[in-house]
Amino acid sequence: MKEPEVSNMSRSAGSQSYDEAFVERLRQQDVAAFEKLFDEMADLVFARCVAILGDQTAAEDATQEIFLKAYRFLPGLKPGGVKSWLMTIARNHCFDEIRRKKRRPSCVNRPVEELKIRTAEKDAGESPDFMSLLPDEIRIPLMFKVVEELNYKEISQILDKTEGSLRNLVCKGMKILRKELDANDL
Repeated sequence: MKEPEVSNMSRSAGSQSYDEAFVERLRQQDVAAFEKLFDEMADLVFARCVAILGDQTAAEDATQEIFLKAYRFLPGLKPGGVKSWLMTIARNHCFDEIRRKKRRPSCVNRPVEELKIRTAEKDAGESPDFMSLLPDEIRIPLMFKVVEELNYKEISQILDKTEGSLRNLVCKGMKILRKELDANDL
């Protein structure tokens, strides 16, 4: 006996949409349907986490936690919004992580001399990470626009900000980056 198809998926304008039967299987927490969702969306969720958190290791952990949360929330999933639903969970989780980190006191686990050596090595061989100079309010929308190539409407849905304010933040971020690049002759 042949196993039934997990998903009838169609691609329109580069985005994924799922049919009602697949969404219903997700709502019922069907493992095969959830694995299919994970396979198709894990890279996008991970990229979003890296963009927001700025750290690949933290993004890996966050991606796992996001899919665990998503699995628990599947029964409340509404049809037609699988991607935006999952991206909202990712955004909220990452922002919660940032808030949690701000509440924790930071400490240095290495001797100061080692930190100076690492800085000197970075200056010698690597190009500077100018994106880290930007405040999160500017860096996150800029990453979505430039790195993930999302349009302002998609970014607006993810970050719960108006398209106009996002345009201003992206413009401000680009000006800051240009100034830094010019100052460093890059």
